[in-house]
Amino acid sequence: MTDCTRTPPKGESLWSRPVADVVAEDYRRAPVFKGFGIDFCCKGSRTVRAACEKRGVEEAALIEALRLAEADRDAGLSSMEAQDWPLDSLLDYIEATHHGYARRTLPQLRDFAGRVAKVHGHHWTELHEVRRQAEWLVEVMEDRIEREGQVFSWIRGSSSSPPSSSIISLIESDNRRAQELMGELRRLTANYTPPEGACNTYQALYANLAEFEEDLRRYTHLLNDVLGERLRSELPSTLASAQRKN
Repeated sequence: MTDCTRTPPKGESLWSRPVADVVAEDYRRAPVFKGFGIDFCCKGSRTVRAACEKRGVEEAALIEALRLAEADRDAGLSSMEAQDWPLDSLLDYIEATHHGYARRTLPQLRDFAGRVAKVHGHHWTELHEVRRQAEWLVEVMEDRIEREGQVFSWIRGSSSSPPSSSIISLIESDNRRAQELMGELRRLTANYTPPEGACNTYQALYANLAEFEEDLRRYTHLLNDVLGERLRSELPSTLASAQRKN
């Protein structure tokens, strides 16, 4: 295991800073620290170095996780580029980028919403409804991703059973419901604006909800406007290819 108490090289000055300050600087870091079991709220006054040593966290793993969390997931991708990709590559991108992001983020959102409502709900009562809406969002998105996976498998030809019209309708319904839930969450949180004096977990919840909504917007655009258009134009050849594979 790497010694987390060593003097960090240039570019790693975060090691001497309080965890709470590092997270407050960029709330995309909050789920990373939580994933490593590092408290960034009540015990956030510890330095990253001290917290790392306490939890036995390898610095290389933490640095890489923070780098990935801070990276722009859609950097360099435009609709025009996506339209030119092979269909399999587009499906791979949606699964790896947007499905993967949702799978990593949704459990954290549900957990943060539950914790914040439990600790602060007596003062900010709307947090109980935020928790409920977040739980529904997780359920809707998990169902949507599973159904899309079935459709993607058929498009690739790895499934001989074409998706039923009911699955397509359910995906469309999931999409509408997710948009509605995000709209309600935006309203309940005053456009994801935490109140003055909100703790780090509270602020991380709102910041990550805002980021999730932005990712959902890009994800839905790729699914409906790019993939949908590609399927409408390429469906006959896709069907023929799938039949040959099976």
